[in-house]
Amino acid sequence: MARTILPSYFGTIEPHVRIERYDLSSRSGFSISVLNYGATIVGMNAPDRYGRKQNVVLAYDDVRSYREKRWYLGATIGRFANRIAGGEFELDGKRYVLSTNEGGNTLHGGVRGFDKAVWEKVQSRQVDGIAELILRHVSPDGDQGFPGELETTVRFMVGPGSNFEIHYVARTTRPTIVNLTNHSYFNLSGDPARAIDTHRLQLRASRYTPVDESLIPTGEIAPVEGTRYDLRAGPPLGSFDTNFVLDRNGPGLAPAASLHDPYSGRMLDVYTTEPGIQVFSGRGDSVALETQHFPDSPHYVQFPSTVVRPDHPFTSVTAYFFRLDGMR
Repeated sequence: MARTILPSYFGTIEPHVRIERYDLSSRSGFSISVLNYGATIVGMNAPDRYGRKQNVVLAYDDVRSYREKRWYLGATIGRFANRIAGGEFELDGKRYVLSTNEGGNTLHGGVRGFDKAVWEKVQSRQVDGIAELILRHVSPDGDQGFPGELETTVRFMVGPGSNFEIHYVARTTRPTIVNLTNHSYFNLSGDPARAIDTHRLQLRASRYTPVDESLIPTGEIAPVEGTRYDLRAGPPLGSFDTNFVLDRNGPGLAPAASLHDPYSGRMLDVYTTEPGIQVFSGRGDSVALETQHFPDSPHYVQFPSTVVRPDHPFTSVTAYFFRLDGMR
């Protein structure tokens, strides 16, 4: 029998808009917490090898920090994750000028991306061991310069074990471009003050997209063999802000990344339908694993297309599985 998951109060933004937190838990005790502000993950509680449950993602304590700080902690990113060079693109012979927020480039959707939106709750329930939250946001035609009214739903599903999935669907009224992701920062030790240089990251990626000094792709798809970008064997985590091209055999969910913290014994396996994953570990206290299409895709025909049309909505799934080292 379905049970409604009731929200708790997280804060208020002007003018008197209530921000709520939804806690989704499994039978195993694993849980995630999601705000309706930015469809943001603020908690992800997983056990270590001693059974201690700790939050393994970075989070702020108040709404004001989510509004004002630049790190996109846990947020749903849209309309376009990562960078668009020059804050412009051309589609069907028409040029579109976007809001820019990183020099002359557009980052993560512009000045007011999906991370700054208050999302509408569509459904929150627990049934047959599955906890589910569906949030919805409608971005108007011309929002941040992007064409088409875009209706986006994000479904968070937890359970019944130490696992959860994020399902994205975006429908447009006009041809547009879409690239959605989640921007959680992981520190599997459960202690945000502990550096992650002992974490190990393994990627199913034999290629990556080199960038220039502004972190804009050059258009090349290069092999990782013989470079510091070869993470296929799971070396200790270095400093990256890099899009990796995932090795895929076809559509559907496929393995993308495995993150391991020897200190706690926690391991995280990531599967996705997306063609790429952005690894950002430049802060030193965490690593973001952003499953996505490639940055600046509208400017490169050799990259997977991010064009979405009214008769062909955007869909994407990313799944996360927690386990302890030595266990499958």
